Amino acid sequence: LALLSEERLELREVSLVPRYGDFEYHRQIGFQTDVAKVHIPEVIFHKLNVEKLMGGEMLEAQSVTVTGAQADVFRDKRFAIKPDVIKGMPQELMMNAQFGVKLDSLIIQNAQVTYREFPETGMVPGELGFTHLNAVLTPVVLAKTPQSYPLSSSTLKANALMNGQAPLSLEGNMFFQAPYPIQLVAEVGEF
Repeated sequence: LALLSEERLELREVSLVPRYGDFEYHRQIGFQTDVAKVHIPEVIFHKLNVEKLMGGEMLEAQSVTVTGAQADVFRDKRFAIKPDVIKGMPQELMMNAQFGVKLDSLIIQNAQVTYREFPETGMVPGELGFTHLNAVLTPVVLAKTPQSYPLSSSTLKANALMNGQAPLSLEGNMFFQAPYPIQLVAEVGEF
């Protein structure tokens, strides 16, 4: 469901689910990859520039609030890593996106992320979970080319419960100059 007013867009019950299950997806691809299932009850774009969005220019808004997101990510490490794949830092990906995005802030409220991994030599998948996840990334810019990238850094603040027990807090800065460093300070409480 999508509701659009002058400067506000609400999306409800957004789901991204792969066509195949976790194990079949890996068999189809033939290499290690992350298989993600995501459900987001509510996404709100505040002070959205509707003209730029409808004109196909870019998504520009004061903020985007994602509430109640649930993500389940699975990787089967029994498959080989795809050769010649070089994964860039997040900043590099933001500077070379397929579309333009400009936000003062991305706000995540009460999310849950579960990462499951089938080990190379194990019998069952292991699991790491983050619940009550709240985060703010500010500012957020995705650009089509690095030459037009306007930021020197972005700030991330987050907190969650790791495996439903240990309080986790994180603060950091991402810098947009090679070699794209990320400075993080994290604290984990007792399990």
